[in-house]
Amino acid sequence: MKKIGMIAVFAVLATTIAFSATLSVQGNVARVLTVSLGAIGTETGSVALDVNNLGTQVEALNAANLIVVSSHKMWTISFASTNKGFLKAGTSSTDLRYDVKVDTTSLGITSGNSLSAYTQLTDSATKTIIATTEGKTQTTGKVLPISILIPSYAHYLDTLGLSATTAYTDTITITVTANN
Repeated sequence: MKKIGMIAVFAVLATTIAFSATLSVQGNVARVLTVSLGAIGTETGSVALDVNNLGTQVEALNAANLIVVSSHKMWTISFASTNKGFLKAGTSSTDLRYDVKVDTTSLGITSGNSLSAYTQLTDSATKTIIATTEGKTQTTGKVLPISILIPSYAHYLDTLGLSATTAYTDTITITVTANN
């Protein structure tokens, strides 16, 4: 009987002892902040303008699409021109002024866009688009149409001496940085 009692006590103790384990789950989400031209992941693009020798204004509405993908709510996009806002023909002294405009309405940016109207990309001040609270996007990004304008140049057409066989070019560098 004593043996049966001891077995019963051990059986009760064995069933009342509890064990537990803890599993901690953590997900690390990578921060995303990119700009692309035309399609996500495309870092270069080009715009061809039909510039005639008449000196009339040339406008290319929505000539390129800047796509912003961001998990940051605050960022700055900066625009810089290699030729300070002029199309140049090689080492020639002849150049053609152009202006840039970027539409940020898809992001809801109402202030902080120094390119909301046609503006020349000179060295005098960096041209920026600043998102202060509205910068987060879906993974498909937000499209910001870029328009290019060559103002009327008829008043100095005689002195320009534009060559019909020469390509007039410039490079715009677009940089995005997080502000948070």
